[in-house]
Amino acid sequence: MTDISKPAFPRPASDYNYSQDGMTLREYYAGQVLAGLCADPNLIAQYGSLAKTCVGLADALIAELNK
Repeated sequence: MTDISKPAFPRPASDYNYSQDGMTLREYYAGQVLAGLCADPNLIAQYGSLAKTCVGLADALIAELNK
């Protein structure tokens, strides 16, 4: 099962820095969808609905991974 609240890129604390949880898998997947869709200049003008589409596609990917 894929947990959408699980960090995508956690970083443990070391001698030089503090730990960071990183973004969630949902945020990472949505960002990847956004990057791909922004390659089409015709879609960039629809940025309001584009953001909702990216999150929806990220949720669909997580749902499919949970099967």
